[in-house]
Amino acid sequence: MPSIQPPAVVLVTGANGFIGSWVVRRLLESGFVVHAAVRSSAKAQEIIPLFPKECEDGRLHFVIIPDISTPGTFDEAVKNVEAIVHTASPCVPEVNATVNDPEYLNRPAIEGTIGLLKSVRDHSARVKRVVITGSAVAATLPSSVPSIGAVHIDIFNDYVVDLVDKKGPNAPFAMQYAAAKTRSEKAVWEFVRLNTNLRFDVVMLLPPWVIGPELVKKTRIGDLNASNQRMLARFTQPQTFGDNAGTWVDIRVTAQAHVNALIIAEVGNMRLGVSNPEIVTNQDYYNAYHQILPPPNVPFTVPPPQPREQDEPSVLSQFLLEHLRLLRLEPTSLENSLKDTIDYLIHEGLLGLSDVDAFHGEHSDETADVSVRAKL
Repeated sequence: MPSIQPPAVVLVTGANGFIGSWVVRRLLESGFVVHAAVRSSAKAQEIIPLFPKECEDGRLHFVIIPDISTPGTFDEAVKNVEAIVHTASPCVPEVNATVNDPEYLNRPAIEGTIGLLKSVRDHSARVKRVVITGSAVAATLPSSVPSIGAVHIDIFNDYVVDLVDKKGPNAPFAMQYAAAKTRSEKAVWEFVRLNTNLRFDVVMLLPPWVIGPELVKKTRIGDLNASNQRMLARFTQPQTFGDNAGTWVDIRVTAQAHVNALIIAEVGNMRLGVSNPEIVTNQDYYNAYHQILPPPNVPFTVPPPQPREQDEPSVLSQFLLEHLRLLRLEPTSLENSLKDTIDYLIHEGLLGLSDVDAFHGEHSDETADVSVRAKL
């Protein structure tokens, strides 16, 4: 089980994404050299202003990968790196995307990920570890399933996979996403099982809702990461999603988890939840808002604070705390993460009344689906 130490060269896929851009930042801050994989030169231009010094001194390079699903597309990119952090995978519909087709998510999630592993197996003698951004939705059953009390890190969300198989194009996008992430992760572990002589190991990280400031410039709320959009909607449209807000994690903790997963030798071939240990509600978000002093000036009314009894420690919270310990991470408070996220939205001019009204219009028909409302 290797430990990848700076100044090793690390390939980061999806480098202009919410998680990917923060991983690039944390790697550079830790002394690594980064090869940032993006789909086009235009996507690289989104990142260059964030790291001008690192681009100039050669510690940040760019690799253009137009379609991660193309067989062999990573063959050259993996040859001169010691490790890989694979964050690339769609999580929100793109403009003009065929979002009613499950293959829109399945191809990059499954073929892209397995194609990357095949490229490492066949074309790299240097790569010793691949860290993959999975999702907590792959490791839990939905709240509508009676056996939810059996949540454990060994669970796979085959329930949602079966539903998408039955519904096909009629399955909601969120359900298709959960199924694609489940299929992708199961394919990864099957690849590891079948390839017994790999020169590298794999670490699978499973974050839930990830909130926090974004690095890549955004011009409207609808371009934000899906988790940040969902967090905002809990204030502006709470009836859309119900009161159970599930688990969450700060983007900076998430990014550091990817870096630590390279450095810490002992986590090789492990599946690790990266999450604050408590399950929160909409009211927890409102309470956290009212703890921020002075309160941020937002163009919507926040419900008043209410006392909330502390939950008893659960099996879920215990193993999430253990995984944070293994990754040498400290969770942040909801108050601090919420403050930084709202401050970011205000600073970027994304919380004007017209912005929020437009956001409402885009999401007015969205409904919560209990079949994918996960507790992890």
